[in-house]
Amino acid sequence: MPTLKLLQFDCSVPGLLRINGVFAGQTPDPELCHYVSDSRLYLEFLPLSSTSAGQYLPFTRMIHLGSEPEVVQNDGIVQLYLLSDSVIILHITPPLLPVASVPHSLGSLRFSWNHSQYLAEVYRDGNICFGLYDQSGSILFTHLFSDADISEVQLFTHPIQNRTYLFVRGNIADRIRLLCIDIAERRICFLHTCLHYRLADTSVTLICDSDCKEVKLRLVYPSLPASTHKTYLAELESSSARALAIGFLQAVLYKDSVQGMQLLSPDLREQLSFSDLQEFIGDIHAVFLPLCSDTQIAVLLPHRLHIYHIRLFSFEISQGKISNLAEQSHFAILPLQSGCGIVNDE
Repeated sequence: MPTLKLLQFDCSVPGLLRINGVFAGQTPDPELCHYVSDSRLYLEFLPLSSTSAGQYLPFTRMIHLGSEPEVVQNDGIVQLYLLSDSVIILHITPPLLPVASVPHSLGSLRFSWNHSQYLAEVYRDGNICFGLYDQSGSILFTHLFSDADISEVQLFTHPIQNRTYLFVRGNIADRIRLLCIDIAERRICFLHTCLHYRLADTSVTLICDSDCKEVKLRLVYPSLPASTHKTYLAELESSSARALAIGFLQAVLYKDSVQGMQLLSPDLREQLSFSDLQEFIGDIHAVFLPLCSDTQIAVLLPHRLHIYHIRLFSFEISQGKISNLAEQSHFAILPLQSGCGIVNDE
């Protein structure tokens, strides 16, 4: 007898889904789930909307649902989140065709470096791109700057540790898109979307969103042009159980032992080291918000390319600190925030 698998669909873009040619539902739908018995299926998505940035495209993917699930043409458009051997969440991000437009400049800067003249420019050519040119107009370096609408573009140079870097910033809604270019090496040091940033003589600091609105992250580049950075918890916007739990898991993700241990109760800090907790929780890829609640936090752990295992943890809070945590293993199916969800059924 074939084994039934429960497929749950997580897609924020309005569209129609077909499984093996049969209509399966419309997205987004927090209760869109299907049981299937086939070991192989064809998934089709037909978009019903577009955005100011472009037109969503239809796609088809073949998915194997055997002992090792996989997506044929595994390009990340369909990602598999494995909750158990019989429950799989399909996270769908349809491809987007940028709006056709006449290429035009959004901002530019002429500057001198090492006795030569350069032109840096941000321009729209479908997507929004950055280009660096020498004094003859030859292209030295180009890179995608943003696939979303951007405004108030600024380009400027700034010295860090006696070396000059080129910065490009623009506004995306209420966020800042910041690009740092190493002029000498003609390569990117970093590209981030942040809430605000600070350029010092020896380092760069950015305050960014995290997976959870209650938690902010601080990214510190202690040196450039190295692209490595250290990430810390900047602050918790709330003292709720959810914020404490997600903040702690973010600390584990970014190996911020100081802030992570500060979120634990004194008794738990005495019993466990930060390395003990890292080993228990695993190599986190991200917090999976659709399955999070005040008492349950879901995390994604890498399995293979674009395929992740989901682990669920419960937290006990006492006097504003985490006093205990445990992994959950028994589940019931309920519709949650942005997809048909799983909660503890003990």
